[in-house]
Amino acid sequence: MLRGTDSLATSTFGGAASFFVNGERVELRDGQIMPSSTLAQFLRQRRLTGTKIGCGVGSCGACTVTLATWDEERRRASFRAVNSCLTPLLAVDGCHVITIEGIGSTENPHPLQEAFVKHHASQCGFCTPGFLMALYSNLKAHDGSVSLQQIEGGFDGNLCRCTGYRPILDAAKSVAAVDFADCAKLAANAQHTAAAEEELPSGSKLVTSTSFSKKLETGTELFRLAGEEQCPSLGFPDMLKHRQVVPLSFGHKDCTWRWFAPTSLITVLELVAGFPRCRLYNGNTDFTERIRDKEGSMEAIISTLNVAEMRGVICEPGNTVSVGLAEPLASVHEALLGMVAQDEALASIKEFAQAVGAFASSQVRNWCGLGSLLRASDLTPLLMASKAEVVVQKLVDPCGAQALEQLHHQKDVANKPKGDADLRRGVLTEQSRQYFGQRLIGSRSSGPVGGPSLEVQERQVPLLRLELQPGEVAVRLLLPALQSPDATGEGLLLRGFRASMRRDAAFAEACAGLGVEVAAGVVQETCLVAHCFQRRIQLQKDWLHEGPERPGQKQPPSAVNFLAFAASLKGKPWPLCPEDAMAAVRAFLQEAESIEPSCSAQRGHYRKTLVASFLLDSFLAHPSSSLPLGAAGDTFGVPRAISSASQQYELQLRGGLHSCPDHRPLPETEERAPVGLPLAHTTALEQCTGEALYVDDLPVPSDCLWAAHVSSQVPKGRILGIDFSGALKLPGVYGYFDYRDCVTRVRDKQVPSNDAYKVFTSGMATAVGHCIGITVADTTELARKAAAEVRVRMEELDPVFTVQEAMAKNAVIPYNHVVEQGDVEATLQRCAAAGPTRIVRGELEIGGQEHMYLEPHAVMAVPGEGGEMTIYSCTQCIHKTQKTVAEILGVPASKVVVRVKRLGGAFGGKEVLSTFLAARLALAARKLRRPVRMLLDRQEDMEISGQRHPFRASFEMGFDDDGRILAYAAIWDELWRSAEVESRIRLVKAFNDSTPRHRQRGLAVVPTKYGINFPVKFLNQSGALVCIYQQDGSVLVSHGGTEMGQGLNRKLAQIAAQALGCDISLVHIGESASDKVPNPSPTAASVGSDLNGMAVLDACEKIAARLKPYRTDASGAPLAWKQVVQKAYLERVSLFSDGFYATPDCCEYDWKLDAKDNSERGIMYAYHTFGACCAEVEVDLRTGQWVCLRADMIVDVGSSLNPAIDIGQIEGAFVQGMGMYTLEELHWASGDVPWARAGTLVTNSPHSYKIPAASDVPCDFRVSLWPGAPNPKAVHSSKAVGEPPMFLSAAVYFAITQALSSANGIPCVRMDSPATAERIRMAFKDEIVREVEARCAEALQGALRSFRLDSPTRAERGLVAVRKEVQGAIQAFLKVQQSSQRAWKECQEKLTPAQLDLLNDSKGKLSYFS
Repeated sequence: MLRGTDSLATSTFGGAASFFVNGERVELRDGQIMPSSTLAQFLRQRRLTGTKIGCGVGSCGACTVTLATWDEERRRASFRAVNSCLTPLLAVDGCHVITIEGIGSTENPHPLQEAFVKHHASQCGFCTPGFLMALYSNLKAHDGSVSLQQIEGGFDGNLCRCTGYRPILDAAKSVAAVDFADCAKLAANAQHTAAAEEELPSGSKLVTSTSFSKKLETGTELFRLAGEEQCPSLGFPDMLKHRQVVPLSFGHKDCTWRWFAPTSLITVLELVAGFPRCRLYNGNTDFTERIRDKEGSMEAIISTLNVAEMRGVICEPGNTVSVGLAEPLASVHEALLGMVAQDEALASIKEFAQAVGAFASSQVRNWCGLGSLLRASDLTPLLMASKAEVVVQKLVDPCGAQALEQLHHQKDVANKPKGDADLRRGVLTEQSRQYFGQRLIGSRSSGPVGGPSLEVQERQVPLLRLELQPGEVAVRLLLPALQSPDATGEGLLLRGFRASMRRDAAFAEACAGLGVEVAAGVVQETCLVAHCFQRRIQLQKDWLHEGPERPGQKQPPSAVNFLAFAASLKGKPWPLCPEDAMAAVRAFLQEAESIEPSCSAQRGHYRKTLVASFLLDSFLAHPSSSLPLGAAGDTFGVPRAISSASQQYELQLRGGLHSCPDHRPLPETEERAPVGLPLAHTTALEQCTGEALYVDDLPVPSDCLWAAHVSSQVPKGRILGIDFSGALKLPGVYGYFDYRDCVTRVRDKQVPSNDAYKVFTSGMATAVGHCIGITVADTTELARKAAAEVRVRMEELDPVFTVQEAMAKNAVIPYNHVVEQGDVEATLQRCAAAGPTRIVRGELEIGGQEHMYLEPHAVMAVPGEGGEMTIYSCTQCIHKTQKTVAEILGVPASKVVVRVKRLGGAFGGKEVLSTFLAARLALAARKLRRPVRMLLDRQEDMEISGQRHPFRASFEMGFDDDGRILAYAAIWDELWRSAEVESRIRLVKAFNDSTPRHRQRGLAVVPTKYGINFPVKFLNQSGALVCIYQQDGSVLVSHGGTEMGQGLNRKLAQIAAQALGCDISLVHIGESASDKVPNPSPTAASVGSDLNGMAVLDACEKIAARLKPYRTDASGAPLAWKQVVQKAYLERVSLFSDGFYATPDCCEYDWKLDAKDNSERGIMYAYHTFGACCAEVEVDLRTGQWVCLRADMIVDVGSSLNPAIDIGQIEGAFVQGMGMYTLEELHWASGDVPWARAGTLVTNSPHSYKIPAASDVPCDFRVSLWPGAPNPKAVHSSKAVGEPPMFLSAAVYFAITQALSSANGIPCVRMDSPATAERIRMAFKDEIVREVEARCAEALQGALRSFRLDSPTRAERGLVAVRKEVQGAIQAFLKVQQSSQRAWKECQEKLTPAQLDLLNDSKGKLSYFS
């Protein structure tokens, strides 16, 4: 027993939080803000909008800021990157918060910001501040000296969809302080070690740039953060250095709980005793989620960040390491590594260090403590298997319950307020809060509660059996510091394993901890704990859970202790022989039959297979691997080298076809610059300083309201009634709007366009998330609360979830777009007659893809006078937005102005939904006569925005006599030579022959041919407006396109400057708006530069022709640009002009024309782009994880308008395509996920949907632009770029299938796209997969046998029919992995529960082996 000396009643709690933001002091008083406010919300309210909210769950890194705290022991400030969207605002009390605005501005940029601009590391710019702050924090934490590994690892919590990461990594490495030998690693796999410019016979230059040459330009000296300590926004404030930390108590009148930040453990214990319904906070990543789920039932959140007893890492006697559960993981990792450095034999500590270092992301590890990770995290299995123990404390009353009773009840009943009953319900009224606060926490003037003192009871309990009792607090974790079994057969084998869909910042698909205690060469005791499973029947209490969850909510996975498996190993000789090892694996699989996964049954097989693979590899270590398969420190099992890259392009200095509209050639002697120069994006610096504004960054009007969706919760249903009265009763709610509020013409479907009818559904909902209406209120939170109060009665109908099901039900959309050249059928018949090897037939499936732009959809509608409406939107389609809003409001289009400054990424995902969002808000804004605003959160955006469609195709191909399909010879041959394909094929084969079967490499080469143009003729047009101002000669260019990171504005500025003959610094690209350029086509199909570039050129050439007489003075000497403009102005010459362009001779293609030759139907595309790619991968087939070792690309972009931007587009397209073909998998629940309703998008956040991260890019990434191929059909001889290179990343997919073919010993492996780790693992037919297949086949036979009937009575004959239908459904499931919904419904009604359970179980198990 420990007697407490600091009683809660006598402690003093402060009522003000104090911290600094960019050098400015902030003080928040009790009740001033909601305790649930996050740091990101607070910063954005202060107009520090460089801090973005891209996902709200800490997975994208756009919200990253630097948090500086004072380390009294070291007498210095420590810096760390954190996710501000996850960080409670009150948790930064006593800290200095540094944002992107704090490190530099456009007037005085930071060297890091300049480096990002120089290396073209910002495209759409939405993610840029987050990357910069992660890098800045990394450098500050290491005093400016970081290794290349630390540079690349420091971005593990940041995502980018545009750049492909290569320029970001190059920019970061350029400022890293590294040893020259370390720097030389950048050139280890590259063609060139320095930048080179080679003169070509045509007068152009061939430019080569590499990661190494970029580093050489900067130098390898220490990157110094000179003068930062003297800069108020960057140095650590003196006031915080000497600040005494005091306990904090904070609440708000509208909040049902209080925030407490005590400074002693005894105070924590007293608070926990006083607030039974409380949660401890020690950097938890689930803060916002828990607030949302537990609001109303929670009394307090108690922060332990300032509790010294719960901090620190201490080596204690008895080979034990004590870790405070509030100590950040990053500090724990650093301390453990230090211990291993002193004693390499501490294998268990090394394993812990590897596991902690691989957990989550840098931002999470910098803030989160172990306390929130004990029960259900990737670290749990390893900790449990190691027999780690937890120190638990609680308050006890040595004299009985009297003292503890005083923490709940006041003796003087007369003073008890009427609201005390609310306390028992967890609801704190103002009267109750005041009374309860005085009674529990006291005040400066109040005395102690009185009564006997309390004591602290402490116990140590194994984590494996930890169950906290009421009032208990887990304080510290005790880790055993043990050695592995030595030559004498004594010791503890401890290994951890985790496998995830992505290398960095991804939840584990399966993780396990294995502890084997060996003595005298014999296994004494074994402990296997695996995560991501849950028991169907609780057989013992050796697994952990958090109790019942809300209906329909995902149940957290449990850590399961496999007791039967452990018993099977007891007494076995160590090390295990292969037979005993495989027997142990079978014992695990047998025990796993009683466990079901916390996921779909299909994925459950994968997870069990992963754990079985880990066990076999742990027992039988392969000599080629120094680490066990997928060990915690090497999640993928395939080592990854430091990335390097090279770029090669032709710099065409003169000439080129360019003139609009008839493409007259530019004289070869005329300068092409600034066209063709590798200039940065027009607003790259603004994006790097956080000054670039996106829609949600715009100032909020004082009278602005916020909207939220009321959406369908069923995949298909008929609306029977809507009751929104409950929503309107909430104070601060202004209305509910749906299709009935549209103008009569829309309600009666008298508008010729279908777009207006899609704004709201009026009768039938066809998807989960289909918009029924919107609620409008004072705040976003209130609008969403009101939306939840709207009651929609629906008749559920039979939905269709998959392509296969649609085909089976004949629920397909008629599609007659067929391209035929020649007599296809006759040709295929000739090939078939020549021999069976001349024909190849098959099927393929390619999954859909989430666009995953970093900026979620945002829109604001501002009403004006006389029916005017201004829309601020992040749309790709200005004209369609204008048209739809006008139709919904019933006003002329001329009264609707749509304004678009920039988009934070789009990729086609903001072409359609954005128009409907704008129309909904415009309708509410007009009705209420106030601005209305909406920002979708990431989950809602993904659920309702739609994705790139999946498709299924059947194919039949005929080959010529040489077995070839003719490709694009020049590019193909050059790639074959430059990528050294022939020699690398031999090297890959040699590697595969000399390594274990589960570790294989593959190499593939893929060409592409991509047609350019809109498929509809009228869309191939664009306009522009160019204005020149006589005062200074500056130029304003307005065009019909939208800038979304593709560099459109920079290219148009280059075109305008060249055509006008002015300096490019004078050219400004204004926002895109419907009142500047009417009727613009969508910025899509990669034709933005083609169309808008020609329109800008047309306008500039008109002005240039007018200025020609004024270019010289009286003597014929040329005048400066400003003089030319002023001279023309004085002569009353027009200094503005419109421009227009329509693509000639294109898209006169008639799909319906019955023609013998395809050319008779017309011209489909204006031209084509070409390219080829060679990719090489190494795959760990026992986990399904892989690394792209090298990728070589050659892409034809004509005469590039801007090679730096074009290469950035190519690299970004490649990495995005690589995600589509390998990583990114969309999953809609269709009855296969127990916790998700059918039709719900399960992969609805960056937590569950993984796009490629920085660690997924090719280790050696080489991109070349094909030189000497001008395109006479586009502006300045260029070609479109953006979508065309995306297919080239399929080379990675095919390389993976080659590795699988080599491992399985067959010529070809059928595997649908995406080639996820799950599919790769299950396609590798090793002994473990064969064992699982055999078990599933046996389960199927048992399921079928259970339906046999002995006597065919009349009642049973009906059941026999059901049995046959069920058997048919099973066979259909084996073919299409989706059974008949009707059959399963009848099963539920007519089969016994036991039969149904068995049948459902076998259904899931068969999915992989059909």
